[in-house]
Amino acid sequence: MSDHALRLLREQPHLAELAAFPFNFDLTRADHGEAVRLASGCPLEAVAGDDTGGTYFVCGDGSVLYADSEGSAGIIGNSVDEALEVLVGLPGWHDHLGLAPADGEEKIRAAVAETEEEIREYHGIDDERTELRAGLGLPARSPVELIGLLHAALLRTEPDFLLLNAEEGGAHDLLDRHPRPPLWETVLARGRTDLTLLREGSAWDEVAGDRARRALTLRAAQFDRREGDLRCCGIC
Repeated sequence: MSDHALRLLREQPHLAELAAFPFNFDLTRADHGEAVRLASGCPLEAVAGDDTGGTYFVCGDGSVLYADSEGSAGIIGNSVDEALEVLVGLPGWHDHLGLAPADGEEKIRAAVAETEEEIREYHGIDDERTELRAGLGLPARSPVELIGLLHAALLRTEPDFLLLNAEEGGAHDLLDRHPRPPLWETVLARGRTDLTLLREGSAWDEVAGDRARRALTLRAAQFDRREGDLRCCGIC
């Protein structure tokens, strides 16, 4: 987890101005307008916004979640530094949410180049990108690398980083439409890990003593019951 770039933006007004325009990460717009929370219950802090009404949040583990004004949200970076790499390296990132590494280098580079040419018709981005990267110490990654980072981050949104309305509990839509395994597989993955530990004869106290972990392990065992589970696991 790293928030080095965020500290620099807060300390150096010129860099903050560059981040706000042309890269639309504006520290003065850190007001989402409605109370929200993460499905996991982990902390959530609004740190910036954009000119479309979207908000950038830092989660408890340092991940950056973006929520737009239309009711969609998703993780866009594992840290503020990584999220800013994406925003600065892909100023049209909203248009690239459907891209994935599997699309191949040629398609990715062509899509990014087309979007950036459209942006340049209205304002510069090249000198500003070079200056902001240097000021924040961000590497100059290729569009292909950046799409890989963005794609991997988006897929981490479910289940822990789903954004909920704090009052009504309704979940925001996902930012992207990439295919994912069924949500139950993601949720039960932790239970499967603990089930393996129990079968190996370790982690009994940790798993049995935690209600949530015990419940997930029991559920995982229902999908993968083996001879000897009652003897080795006790809770299965």
